[in-house]
Amino acid sequence: MKAWFIRIVSSFMGTCRETSDACTDLAEGALSDAERARVRRHLRLCPGCRAYRAQMEAGLKALHELPQQELAETEKDELMRRFRERQERRVR
Repeated sequence: MKAWFIRIVSSFMGTCRETSDACTDLAEGALSDAERARVRRHLRLCPGCRAYRAQMEAGLKALHELPQQELAETEKDELMRRFRERQERRVR
C-alpha cells in the first residue's frame, strides 16, 4: 500500500502494535476517551488484534481465578527485571 494511505489510516485507527500495547490499558479502563475510541475502531476492523485481545483477556481471567500467593521480594524483583527487558526488546 502507499505510505500516505497507511499514515492516514493509522492516525484514524492506530497500528496493530499500538493497539496490542493498549489492550491492557483498555481492559483496566486507563485510556482517554479518544484513545479508547481509536483502539475500538482498530479492533472492529482487525481480526488479528481481536484474537490477541481475546487471548489476553482469557489469560487475565485465568490469572484472577488462581489463589493469591505472596511472592518473596527477590521473586518480585526478578519478575520486574524480566518484564522490563521484554518491554525494551519490543521497543527496539
